[in-house]
Amino acid sequence: MHAAGRKGSGVEVSLVDVAFVVEPRWELSGEASTGLQPWHRVRIVDERDDKVLSEHVFVLTQPNVPGVRKLGFPVSMEDSASRLDVTYRLELDWQGAPAEGAIQVGWKPQVTVETDKEDKDDVEFTFTSL
Repeated sequence: MHAAGRKGSGVEVSLVDVAFVVEPRWELSGEASTGLQPWHRVRIVDERDDKVLSEHVFVLTQPNVPGVRKLGFPVSMEDSASRLDVTYRLELDWQGAPAEGAIQVGWKPQVTVETDKEDKDDVEFTFTSL
């Protein structure tokens, strides 16, 4: 993720909030399972120090019904900065014993950047999925 003021604008980034909306769905033919229910873990990890910033475990109890969870955190910034470059890892893991079917996971990022200027044209923001 990259957030910065446009070159020469003097804009500083003062607050950044990052979140991911995650929607796992247990796909199973038929309506009911005859066996175990799958668990699915989602974690957001800071690549700089491998610190887990947010985590949630879904127990998918109903087939073909998505679970929805927003995981987020504020980016730690002691002072305003003209540029912020940071990498986060979104980990999606099947947990527990094998279960029937498959888990499909949809996700989307949500990022809020606050600056010391009102002109949005002076802010450059890039979110890159690797």
